[in-house]
Amino acid sequence: MDKPVVIFGAATLSELVFEILTAQNRKILGTTADLIPAVFSEQSKFLGLFSELKLDFEKVDFCVCIGDNRGRMQVMNRILSMGGRITNAIHPQSFISNSSNIGYGNIFFPFAYVGSRVSMGNGNVVFPFASVTHHTNIENYVFFAPNSSIGGHSDIGSFAKFGMNATVPANSQVPSDTHVKPGYVFGGE
Repeated sequence: MDKPVVIFGAATLSELVFEILTAQNRKILGTTADLIPAVFSEQSKFLGLFSELKLDFEKVDFCVCIGDNRGRMQVMNRILSMGGRITNAIHPQSFISNSSNIGYGNIFFPFAYVGSRVSMGNGNVVFPFASVTHHTNIENYVFFAPNSSIGGHSDIGSFAKFGMNATVPANSQVPSDTHVKPGYVFGGE
C-alpha cells in the first residue's frame, strides 16, 4: 500500500503535482519547503518548514517539486540522507512502456510519453506531450518542457533541460548540463 505523501515545494510545480498525486489516488499530508511561501496553495495544507517537521520519515513518501534541476537534486539527497523515501508522481493519462525502467522521484504529467526500452534515472520532470522514444537513456534531473521530443537510441546527460518544442533527433548524444532552447533542434544522425 502506498504511503501518504508530503510535497516538498510551495510554488507552481507543487500545485501541479498535487493534481497528479490526486489523480493517482494518493493521500497527501501537505507541503513543506525551506522557506515560508509568499502564497499558500489553496489545495494543500502547509505543514511548516522542512527543518521543523515532526514526521516519521519511514511512514511517508516525499515528492520533490522544484523546477531547478540542481535544486531538486539537493533536496532529494537531503531527504534520502535523513532516511526518507522519494516517490514518483505518474499521472494516469501518461504512458510509460512496461519495458522501460524508471528510477525514483520522477514526475510525469498527463500525456507524457516514455517509449519501449527507455532507461530513466531519478528526479526527472516530463511535462505534457513531451516524448522520449525507444531505447533511450536518460540520466538524472532532466527537465522536459511541453512538446519536447527525444528520438530513439539517444543518450541524455544529467541536468539537461529541453524547452517547449525542443527536438533531439534519433541517435543523438546530449551532454550533461545542456539547455536546448524552445523550438530548437539539437544533434542528429
